[in-house]
Amino acid sequence: KKLFPNAKIIIDRFHIVQILNRAVNSTRTDLMNRFDHNSKNYKLFKRNWKLFLKRYDDLNCTYQFYERSQREWVTAEQLVNQGLQLADQDFRKAYWDYQRLLEVIDDPTPSKIKIFKQCLIEVNQKYPGSRSEASKADKALLTLYDNLIPVITALEPQYCHYTNGPLEGINRKIKQIQRTAYGYRNFEHLKARIYLQTYLGKDTRSSVKTA
Repeated sequence: KKLFPNAKIIIDRFHIVQILNRAVNSTRTDLMNRFDHNSKNYKLFKRNWKLFLKRYDDLNCTYQFYERSQREWVTAEQLVNQGLQLADQDFRKAYWDYQRLLEVIDDPTPSKIKIFKQCLIEVNQKYPGSRSEASKADKALLTLYDNLIPVITALEPQYCHYTNGPLEGINRKIKQIQRTAYGYRNFEHLKARIYLQTYLGKDTRSSVKTA
């Protein structure tokens, strides 16, 4: 605060989405395991897990494909809707909370940010005492509530373009280089290979801002 009194603390949107993404996946797995492993319902949630993580508006509602587990021709949207009809309240809530967050990130208008903020406040009010009884979806939202100001600030239009994604990508690439080379004795050789694999032949100009 002394060095940067006007600095805004934000949480990378990737990590905000990841919290709810994991809640949806974990809740889906719990729901899936309640069904017989040879049943259509189990296979619907098992085989099509990626569809439940996509933006609902991006689900194809016209192209039909043959889904072997259901033994019928369906669209991606129909499969997700079938899953939501079979799902319990916990999964449906986790799914639509996740979709609401994606909608705010895609179009961070003040009204949508306000609705999402109110959602976090209401979840916190549900558990005035212990949070041990909270569902996985609610626990994810409570985590966001505990960091409310950095989360909401990160969703605001003037800050939503900042991300640590490129930096984390470079860190991952460095670890991969070290793994495949079984370590480097000469640091200069390691640095040269990092530069070559990261920047050689690439346009380094980007519209993405990094913190």
